[in-house]
Amino acid sequence: MSKRNSGREATKHPQTQNPAASDSMGARGARTGESDAEGIAGAAPSNTAPDNSKFHYQPLRWGVDSLYLSYPGLLSPDRVSQLRHLKSMAQGPDHEAAKAQLQLGSHIFEVKDKSSGLFAFTLVDGSYMIRLGAGKSKQLPMAYVQVSSQLLSHKGPREIESELRDLLRQLGEVHAPKVSRVDLFLDFACDLSMEGWSREAWVTRACAVNQYAEDKTFTGWTIGAGGALMARLYHKLLECKKSGKE
Repeated sequence: MSKRNSGREATKHPQTQNPAASDSMGARGARTGESDAEGIAGAAPSNTAPDNSKFHYQPLRWGVDSLYLSYPGLLSPDRVSQLRHLKSMAQGPDHEAAKAQLQLGSHIFEVKDKSSGLFAFTLVDGSYMIRLGAGKSKQLPMAYVQVSSQLLSHKGPREIESELRDLLRQLGEVHAPKVSRVDLFLDFACDLSMEGWSREAWVTRACAVNQYAEDKTFTGWTIGAGGALMARLYHKLLECKKSGKE
């Protein structure tokens, strides 16, 4: 905007143009990659300016695909005893294991016979996988929850979190959650071959930029794998066929 304003001022007052302002404009042009002599924009790829590529696409769906929440708090002693009993039942014969269920609100959770890491209990239904700590470690959250992608396609994250906190309040003292992981998605269609892109096409600080193929068919890219922030671009139809999703 400031560059366009300066241009208008120079046009209005060609006889009184400030040489210092002209030098400043030239410096700005050099920084953005413009050629003052030819007046042609030649800015390098940037994540702060609109691109001028011919990549056109049709967005189909977008939103949150995966959500992992960590809840500080403390399980009540009564619930710890109940969960230990249900976990013991889950480790027994099939007719006993089938009874290892816990109802919270409208959800009926299966209590698993084993848990993960330092978490003592794992509860699972079609909406949530909830891992619960027994209060032995102050650094361990009361609950670590994975929200199913099916639920995320049906409800928004705020509505889900509100319901989830109400469920966890039935187990003990619970506080506001922290987001441990979130995956955002965009499904789109386009007629451009993304296999022909070079690694330099990605504007990123990530060192890991990888291209993938399966049975001689291009399947996608990953950028920043193993880092705190990563991105994937993949062939959705092929992924659905391979995973059996309808």
